[in-house]
Amino acid sequence: NGPTTISGFTLRDNRSSIGGAINVGNVFEDLHLSYLDIINNYTLQFGGGISLSNSSGHTYLYVVEIANNVADQCGAGIYIDDANTTIQNTTISGNRTNNGGSTQALQGGAGIFVDIGSAGPETITLNQCNIQNNVINEISERGQGAGIYLSSGHTLSWSGGQMLGNENLSATPDGSALFSYGDIDLSYLSIYDNTGAGSVIHFGSGSTNNFTNIDILQNTGYYLIESMQTGSWNFTDVVINDNILETTVIYMDEGSESSGSVFERVQITGHDYPALYRSSFIEEQMLFNNCTFANNNLLGTANFNGILANSTIGSISITNSIFYSPLNNEGDKEVQIQNGVEGEIHYSDIHGGLDAVGSSDGSSEITAYENNIDVD
Repeated sequence: NGPTTISGFTLRDNRSSIGGAINVGNVFEDLHLSYLDIINNYTLQFGGGISLSNSSGHTYLYVVEIANNVADQCGAGIYIDDANTTIQNTTISGNRTNNGGSTQALQGGAGIFVDIGSAGPETITLNQCNIQNNVINEISERGQGAGIYLSSGHTLSWSGGQMLGNENLSATPDGSALFSYGDIDLSYLSIYDNTGAGSVIHFGSGSTNNFTNIDILQNTGYYLIESMQTGSWNFTDVVINDNILETTVIYMDEGSESSGSVFERVQITGHDYPALYRSSFIEEQMLFNNCTFANNNLLGTANFNGILANSTIGSISITNSIFYSPLNNEGDKEVQIQNGVEGEIHYSDIHGGLDAVGSSDGSSEITAYENNIDVD
């Protein structure tokens, strides 16, 4: 039969139980959706704008506006389940999810909700897309991922665009921008002005998280990034600046699937609380290369400013990096290790020098501190 193309018109003010404007299921050929405006549609369940499910063909969206749609359960903009999807030059904005369905019904993913599915791993690819101003309403009891919710076993690959102004008002307010149990590969993206009482970005169990050329600015939440038993993190050319938070900027919990994480040219600056807490019970070393952690812990409520590493068997290595924040209290550390961590620091500028680096419990050790400088 060949691929199907739907192009060049507006779908608005429609109502349905699934897929307010477009409901695609059991499609065996490729589907192309282009130059569409999908506006102000409503569904009792999922896929306020579009629902894509159980399709062995590939679905392509190109130059589509998906705006102001409502889903009582999840995926107010797009709901995806067992459907490999590529989305390009598309804006998903102003969509909202509520608290519909049974007590076990799926909720959240106001912009995009990727369900766990049964047909195996799927890849969601976004190129030059904007996901903005999507909201999980306050009546939602457990909605997560106002911008995107990604279930386990799947991959989100996104290059170019922005995640802006998404808001999670639910009783489980994690992931105002992104809530993921899958693998994440983001590049050339701005993440800013997302809001919620929980984490802005949440990484769940087993996920591998790659960020390249990412700006994360002026978001509001509890943690900026929170993780639970994840795989490896690889952050390269990432700027994290001036977020309004209630605790440490990054809470990093690596699980057994991590092969060790790398921060390369990462800047974390301008926060009221410390930059990074790493909890890891794996042997693999975490590397910080050419990083700048500056002007964090400005309120002075914690006894470390840059990094606190906690592990029974892990280690960290810092090279060619700058750690500079106000030392508010006697004994404050730029880099603190505990519970058996070993650390080494080379060719770096540590405010306070070796006195600002050390163990909080006597069971950890800086095994090398070489060729560093202390310039205030």
